[in-house]
Amino acid sequence: MSIPAELEPQSELIREFWKTKKGSRGQVAWKLLIGELEKIRAAYGLPVVAEQLELAINGKWQGVTLKNYEQFKPKAAAKEPEHRHPASRVFTAAKGFDDGPTANPALNELF
Repeated sequence: MSIPAELEPQSELIREFWKTKKGSRGQVAWKLLIGELEKIRAAYGLPVVAEQLELAINGKWQGVTLKNYEQFKPKAAAKEPEHRHPASRVFTAAKGFDDGPTANPALNELF
């Protein structure tokens, strides 16, 4: 069972995964593993292949699939919505409340 040239940089991780993998370790399973790693490499690049293999080794997965990458890929940090406490409004004698327009445009003239 040979490792394709495109995946050669990750050969140590592939061998380590193969030793720790759950399930069968036959030639069909090897072809499926290499096929999935090729799909991941083509879609996302070699660093993602290494990341997925490390996750699979640590999690003792049976295989590595693109579905696993979609599920376990790092998520971008969500931007927190801006919520201001009502007491954050500052009243000054010259400007009144200095926090911009209010929700009701009719009240803008009052402030």
